[in-house]
Amino acid sequence: MGLNPNSSESDSDYRDLNAIGVEGATVIQTPSDTTSTGNGHSISVVPDTLNEPITADVAVSQSGDAHLPKPNTRVIIAYRPSEQPIVLGTRYTIDETVPDVAPGERVIGHPDSDGFIRFTADGTIEISGDADVVINGGNKQAITDVQASGTNAEGGITGLDITRSDSVYLP
Repeated sequence: MGLNPNSSESDSDYRDLNAIGVEGATVIQTPSDTTSTGNGHSISVVPDTLNEPITADVAVSQSGDAHLPKPNTRVIIAYRPSEQPIVLGTRYTIDETVPDVAPGERVIGHPDSDGFIRFTADGTIEISGDADVVINGGNKQAITDVQASGTNAEGGITGLDITRSDSVYLP
C-alpha cells in the first residue's frame, strides 16, 4: 500500500519504497516552465526513485515567505494523502556552508551570494551581504541630507552636517 490507502497502487509502486513518504529530488524546471497547481509556486522535480519529472508545490516556512529553488538544486519532497508531491525545503550539499544560527534566531540566506538576513531572538534584524541594501524600494533612505558645515580658505570642506532617518539605524 502507498500513501493513499484508497489508491490501486501495487507493492512495487515507487511510493512504497518511501515508508515515511519523503525523499530527495532534483529541480529541473522553475515556475515559468510549469503550471501552478493551486498555490502559485510549483516546480518540476525528478524524485530519486523515478526517472520522470513530476510537478510539486513548494512549501514555505512562514506565511509571507517565498522561495523557488533554481534548476539542479537538491530538494526534499513529501507526498500528501492525495499523493500530490510538495517540496519541503532544499538540502545542503557537502560543498555548501551551513550558516551559524542560535536558538530563537532565524537566518535567511541568499543561495547565490553572501547576503543574508538574521532575525535575532531579541528582535534585532541584521542585514549582511556583498550588494546594496534597498529599503522600501529606495524611498526610505538612511541618510536624508548632507550639507557642508564649514570650508577652509582654499574652498575645501572642513565639516559635514549629516541628517539621517530616524527609522533606519546606522552603526
